[in-house]
Amino acid sequence: MYVERNRNALDIYPLKMLIPMHSLSMFFQFVSSWLLLFILLTSYSGFAMPRVARLGRKLQLDQDIKSSSIPNTDVKIFYYSQTLDHFNYQPESYTTFKQKYMIYSKHWGGAKNNSPIFVYLGDEQPMEDDEIDSLILPDYAAQLKALVVIIEHRFYGKSKPFGMTSMEEVLK
Repeated sequence: MYVERNRNALDIYPLKMLIPMHSLSMFFQFVSSWLLLFILLTSYSGFAMPRVARLGRKLQLDQDIKSSSIPNTDVKIFYYSQTLDHFNYQPESYTTFKQKYMIYSKHWGGAKNNSPIFVYLGDEQPMEDDEIDSLILPDYAAQLKALVVIIEHRFYGKSKPFGMTSMEEVLK
C-alpha cells in the first residue's frame, strides 16, 4: 500500500472546499456591520455642550440654558499683589503687580457647609466687568451654593506686570 507523507490537507481539499466563499463574505459583512454600529454608538453625544468664547466673543447658549444677567452689585472686583516671578529667588523676583479678580458670592453656602468654589481662569484677553454674564457658572453656583472666582490672565486688561499699555511699548 502506497501512502504519500508530504501531502497536507490543502493539497487534498482545496481552500474553497474547506471554507466556502459565501461564508467569508457573510463573515466580513457581519464584522463590518458591527464595527459601523460601534462607531455610531460611541461617537454620538446626547447633549449639546456650550463652547467657550474666544477672542472677545460672548458665549452663545441655547435658549433653555441661557444664563440670566447678574447685577453689578452682586459681583465684587478686587486686586491681588501678585509676585512677578514665582520660580526665581533673586531680590528682583519679589517685584509684584496688581492682578484683577472678581468674586460672585450671592449664593455661596459658606466654608462651614463645604460649599464648592468655582474658579475660572480668564482667557487671553482683558476681563470686562460684566465677564460673569457670559459664563454659565452663576447658574451652577445657584444650584450648588457655590462661590465663583474669575481671575484675569496676566499681561491682559488691568493685570499687566510691567504697566505696558500698547504693543509698541512691549517691543521697545
